[in-house]
Amino acid sequence: MEKFKAIIYLHGYNSSGSTGRTIQRLLGGKYNVIAPKLPVDANEAVGIARQLLAEHPDAIVLGTSLGGFVTLNVYAPIRIAINPTLRPSVSLPLIGCAPELAETYKPYEDEMRSLADDKVKGATFGFFGTNDEVINFREEFEKLYLKGHTLSIPGGEHRIKEEELKKYVFPLIDLLQNL
Repeated sequence: MEKFKAIIYLHGYNSSGSTGRTIQRLLGGKYNVIAPKLPVDANEAVGIARQLLAEHPDAIVLGTSLGGFVTLNVYAPIRIAINPTLRPSVSLPLIGCAPELAETYKPYEDEMRSLADDKVKGATFGFFGTNDEVINFREEFEKLYLKGHTLSIPGGEHRIKEEELKKYVFPLIDLLQNL
């Protein structure tokens, strides 16, 4: 019996759920991929993610960049963050986000760190592109979570490519599905 039937995909800043459609296409019918359009406001984005997880408690949560940060702010059986920002209140204004919206993330930065208990650490994985030109929170991620759960995408940039999903992320999902 399959443990996980759905993947909740959370996109990054200035993006959309279109990568969710790509993930669905690449995985075929293996999982139901739920990819909402997230607002920039942290309270709304985290609220949507938590609501979706309440509706799909057996889902894997997969997020990229700012969506990776939101991923780290929900309890889920498996959380996979790709090139997550861990300090959006600081990093978002650097890429053009209004400071008042970036500031909505500040309380969640502290909450994310308090959510990093032993149970959550074992269910959390982070992928980091070795050529990420936008942000790199790998060292901080390793301090919060298990070092063995911090994975590299050699040559990977900030935006993950289809071939990187297939080569690195999907095999991890398959492995976790079969444990």
